[in-house]
Amino acid sequence: MKHHPDIDLLLKFASGQLEPALSIAVGLHQLECQFCREQIETFEMFGGDTLENLQGWPVINSPQGMTPFHTKGTTETMASGVDECVAEVSTGELLDSGFEKLLQHLEGDSSCSQIADSEYENNAQMAWADLPIAQIDRPIFSQLNNRQFDELPWKKVTRKIWRSQIELQDADLCIEIFKFSPHAKIPKHTHCGREFTLVLEGDFSDQDGNYASGEFIEKNQHNEHQPVAGEQGCICLAVTDAPLKFTGALGPFINWLNR
Repeated sequence: MKHHPDIDLLLKFASGQLEPALSIAVGLHQLECQFCREQIETFEMFGGDTLENLQGWPVINSPQGMTPFHTKGTTETMASGVDECVAEVSTGELLDSGFEKLLQHLEGDSSCSQIADSEYENNAQMAWADLPIAQIDRPIFSQLNNRQFDELPWKKVTRKIWRSQIELQDADLCIEIFKFSPHAKIPKHTHCGREFTLVLEGDFSDQDGNYASGEFIEKNQHNEHQPVAGEQGCICLAVTDAPLKFTGALGPFINWLNR
């Protein structure tokens, strides 16, 4: 899996500060992505610090597809309960070997508990009950996690595209589910704000690459693309904070219809 939420989203998710719509998207992604699940559990161990508390720290190496993680330039405490673990790791060590060095150090210290690798696989699906998802949003989260798409209220957009809008108590973000027939093309567009897409089933591609089930993709006003569904079609969850802006030959007409 190549496309993940960035560190900011994972930190906010771990600390329960992410918007409801994005909490559902990130929560579903991490159930399929062991890498992101491990990052979230690490942040929870540090006390769920948000990115705002980490600003100004030197950048260290991070896995491909992730925003670089930041670590303090001193040995002061990162969070309550891990003072000794962090104090024993110098900034030089962190800069040389990246975040993995810190994780290895924590694993070797008896005062710092770390969940065994085998538990990640055994608990990935059952542990979602402990995720920071609002109680009122858990029914739709469970429905999407169980891939019960036939029960959604679909509305036909074109002969190859269907849409189902999800009602959440989220004043800032809109969340929708889209279903695309095989090889369906979405009109070329850019974005008036941010768009977060989670592939729930099948795959799609654009000029930037191919996105399979579980992939989490972020686009903004600097990105213009024309997604195309794969051989088996595609079902995606889309979270947006502003409308799309269609830019193809029919763009002005489509934008007028969407007003």
